[in-house]
Amino acid sequence: LTDKILSDYARLVLEQLNSTKADKAMCDALATTPDVAKIGILGSLGERRYGPAVGPAAKLIASSNTEVAQAAIQAIGRIGGTKAARHLSSMKPNQKLVRSQMQALVSCASSLSGSEAVVLYNKVIVGKDGSCRIAALRGLTHVDSGKAASYIINSVKSSDLQFRRGGLSIVAETKGRELTLKMLDLMDEFKGTQKAELIIALGIRGDKAALNRVLGNLSSNETPIRDAAINTVSRLGDASVIKQLLSIIDSPVLKASIVQAIAGMESKGVNAVLVESLKDRKLRNAAVSACIARNCTEATGGLLKLAADDQADVRKDTWAGLAVLANPDEMKSVMSVVVNIKTKQSLSYAERAVRKIFARAKDRSECFQVIASYYPNANEATKVFILGLGSESGDADTLKLEQSALASGNKKLYGQALRTLARWPNKLAVADLYNQAQNASGQVDRIIALRGYIRIAGLKDAGLSPQEQLVILKKAMKLASRNEEKKWVISNLQNVTSSESLQMLQKYMPDPMLRVEAQVAAASLISGPLNTLSPTECEAMAEVLIKSGNKTAAAKAQKILYELEKSKAYIMAWMISQTYSEKLKDGSAVFNTVYPPETDQAGVEWKPLTKGIGKEKINLGTVFGSNLVYTGIYVKTTLISPSAQTVRLEMGSNDGIKAWFNGELVHSNWKCGSDPGSDVAKVKLKKGKNEVLLKIVNETSGWEFSCRLMQENRKHVKGLTVQP
Repeated sequence: LTDKILSDYARLVLEQLNSTKADKAMCDALATTPDVAKIGILGSLGERRYGPAVGPAAKLIASSNTEVAQAAIQAIGRIGGTKAARHLSSMKPNQKLVRSQMQALVSCASSLSGSEAVVLYNKVIVGKDGSCRIAALRGLTHVDSGKAASYIINSVKSSDLQFRRGGLSIVAETKGRELTLKMLDLMDEFKGTQKAELIIALGIRGDKAALNRVLGNLSSNETPIRDAAINTVSRLGDASVIKQLLSIIDSPVLKASIVQAIAGMESKGVNAVLVESLKDRKLRNAAVSACIARNCTEATGGLLKLAADDQADVRKDTWAGLAVLANPDEMKSVMSVVVNIKTKQSLSYAERAVRKIFARAKDRSECFQVIASYYPNANEATKVFILGLGSESGDADTLKLEQSALASGNKKLYGQALRTLARWPNKLAVADLYNQAQNASGQVDRIIALRGYIRIAGLKDAGLSPQEQLVILKKAMKLASRNEEKKWVISNLQNVTSSESLQMLQKYMPDPMLRVEAQVAAASLISGPLNTLSPTECEAMAEVLIKSGNKTAAAKAQKILYELEKSKAYIMAWMISQTYSEKLKDGSAVFNTVYPPETDQAGVEWKPLTKGIGKEKINLGTVFGSNLVYTGIYVKTTLISPSAQTVRLEMGSNDGIKAWFNGELVHSNWKCGSDPGSDVAKVKLKKGKNEVLLKIVNETSGWEFSCRLMQENRKHVKGLTVQP
């Protein structure tokens, strides 16, 4: 304990021991230990609240070493008790130690009760250290709430910002009706920010006794006070204050604040008062906004009664509320109001609301049938609106309504029905669109129909087979007289996985007006699933595109050509050996052990590999089971080459791989990457037969490999055959 370096280590052990001997040992050491160690020992004695250490620590308050003196004061404060209180109260510290004394007094007071604690707290509160005064005041409220109240009043009135806000925080967190009433008595003495802060503290305090006085500040001309009152009423208020809040709104800014306050109220009955307020001409605008903010769905009936109000702003707010609050199940009630709307502006508000309500319907077909039931008796504008919703439903019954509008002879209804069919979500509208694209009287209508016809052919979820898509696009191309529609047909052909699409695109490439689009579409088409279904056609198209001069198409074609080359290069036909392992050893031991396939293949039982064969990799886990660990196997095959040449043997494995080519070990890697081509070895193909042998070793999970043969120019070796 008296050693400059070892003291900390010793006291940290002693501090943990449940023994008064440990306390005494540390206390006794204070007399002889160096200053640097005294500081730590004092901290430990304070932590352990060792009463007999107060006297020795008090002697160190006079130390010339300020840090030692501070540690002594802090230790006495933490130890606490009457003796500690006497020492702390009687000391006359220099300026550097005043704060330590104040902190220690607060700490010591917490160990006392009654008048002893009050004396210490008083001494700190009349001092000048703001944070300590607040801590003392907080402590005093627990010991003598009556005496603390007068101090809290002084703190709240203080010009010292830190002390004032500290007092307000105590007001906010301390319970009791008496303190609430004292703070309310102060309220009229304050103005501006000071009054606003007190109101907010009362709100956080949560005592409803403050509510009536706070309500009186809602109409204050001072913005901070008014905003604080609104915030506090939101915390303390209930349904009884709703109408008063709504009645004071005189600006958009104030409206937003009050609506937000009402939205945050958790008291029961608020929604009922809001619904009632919809009937009051002075309150209804704000009440609508508050209903929306609270998601007050029970207001729907009241809002529908306001939808035909004589004030335009009320109608606008009402439909905005219905858009958010009305349930799709209430569509019948909503539409019964919509069909009686006379003005264009109000109808536009209603249309937006109906669209939003309709969008929330789980069964849109059913919901649309409710809407459509009002169609026969609706005015022209409403009929146009109803027709426009048809594409959101898209079923056969809805289609009949659109068809009736096409045949109605009414230009507006015809035009809307045609535009709706052009947005149809499935193939049901195909025949009508084709008919209109052929026979519509106006050129614009024919173009709209043709575009809709082409659009459906390109929809993934339209329910069309590739052959049906092709039929539509072929017919569309015959009808198209403008390049815009022809280009759209070409663009959609790239989404039809068929070699016939490729043939159509090649047909349009000589046309200078369509060449670029056809090339780009063809490049996208061969980059998709078609390259697996029709690799020969895709390869031929890729060769054409590479020479086309179109950089975008050529880049895609080059990439797909390389992928096609790689797929041709994979060796998938192998003979496979039995498994090999080393008892109580890991995979690396198996990797390094020489087994019969490496020396005498004639004595090995080879079988054709028939399982686990993928597009690029062979999954040995499928062959032997995924739980086989620390195990190796061999695979072999024969490659017949039309000529002698140097090639790349590209491999990937999980985990280790060795490769022999024509009996020569050409590659060995424990822990290779599993991706194809992770490992590469250059080998010399002989004309005729070439033997390939691979050893694949699995450490734990994942057991697979891949192998391909590529020329130096990254193309597959032409004319090569595989005979395992």
